[in-house]
Amino acid sequence: MAQVMILFYISSNNLKNQYGLTLLEMLVVVFILSAIALMTLSFTNNADDQFRFEDTRTRLGKIRIAAVGEPERTINGGPAISGFVADIGRLPNTDNLQELIEQGGLPVWTLDTASGVWAGWRGPYLASLIEQGGTRTYRDGWGNAGGAPKYGWNTFSATDTNGDGLTDTLQVVSYGSDGAPAGAGYAADYPPVTGNLAGRDDHQVNITVVKVRFHNPAAGAVLLPLANVTLLVRLHYPQNGTITSADSGTVTLLANSIGEGSSTLENFTFNKWVPWGVRALEIIDTATNTIYAPNATLDKIKLVTIIPRTQLPFSTDTDPMEWWLE
Repeated sequence: MAQVMILFYISSNNLKNQYGLTLLEMLVVVFILSAIALMTLSFTNNADDQFRFEDTRTRLGKIRIAAVGEPERTINGGPAISGFVADIGRLPNTDNLQELIEQGGLPVWTLDTASGVWAGWRGPYLASLIEQGGTRTYRDGWGNAGGAPKYGWNTFSATDTNGDGLTDTLQVVSYGSDGAPAGAGYAADYPPVTGNLAGRDDHQVNITVVKVRFHNPAAGAVLLPLANVTLLVRLHYPQNGTITSADSGTVTLLANSIGEGSSTLENFTFNKWVPWGVRALEIIDTATNTIYAPNATLDKIKLVTIIPRTQLPFSTDTDPMEWWLE
């Protein structure tokens, strides 16, 4: 009995030393926990907004690469020719990102045997997602709603600056977190409509002159028909997915204008913006439409790779297109 009384005494004594929280203390604890939860939620929201903004910027960069390629990138020492422009010969049509994802009515990637130049659609150029219902899309980081051909982006090509009927600058704009024009902070349009995602010099090259050196390599060689011959250089390149051509100004050579064992350097002038990539050149007799080969063992077509913002082949006195007349 005494042992039980002692245990009861000890238990009762311990209870007397325990204190509960007052109402004020409980309110302070609740306030601190609420503040921590609010700070955590705010931090999480800001981190999510920043992630979506960065994702939008990344996707804009991918759209640019899909449209104009990466002319500065090389593979095995040569240019890595890629992108919609290099294949089709123009930017995606106004407000039409769908052309980077689906072929639609564009010609298929095909070799033009006459010129030796490939052209046509060989996409998809963007790795799109398949949404519910089987629709392929490529939205901004905010997932702004919208179907083909814009997928929630505000996209448009600027006016034609070359005068060839094709747009040559590209602007693609996300409406931000609110999916509506203007706004501030993360709801603001990005990028602001003050510049181009891709400009003319990013994917086109202005061909101004092709220099050709005509050689008479041996004594007694027959140069050209025994009359004045007027020549031009014809350039072949893709436009709207098929091969088209542009002609230079003409140059007239006389039958005896190139002495035996000598040569003459002629300038064939152009004023033509063409899409970058592998293109073809040939020399044409304007009277007979004869295509002149450099000699009996060489092809009549010369393939040349033109790259934006670089020295153009066959455009200087030290790097002409060599043509042996035999």
